[in-house]
Amino acid sequence: MIVSYFEGVQNLQDFYREEEETNERLSALMRRAFQGVWDYAKKHNVSLRTAAFMMGLERVVEAIRLRGVFP
Repeated sequence: MIVSYFEGVQNLQDFYREEEETNERLSALMRRAFQGVWDYAKKHNVSLRTAAFMMGLERVVEAIRLRGVFP
């Protein structure tokens, strides 16, 4: 899914990366995401699955708040 996003952005910009660079970007993104979930899980003493779910919900709430739906 993430690589498909990368490819879509590249197509829109008419710019293409080599497979190796794409894989490096994906790897870095996945490491950062995992570390964020890991840290959140430890901080809140929950499972990784619950931490990922909680983080996702927080992001949705923040996006809605920024759009002015919540006070």
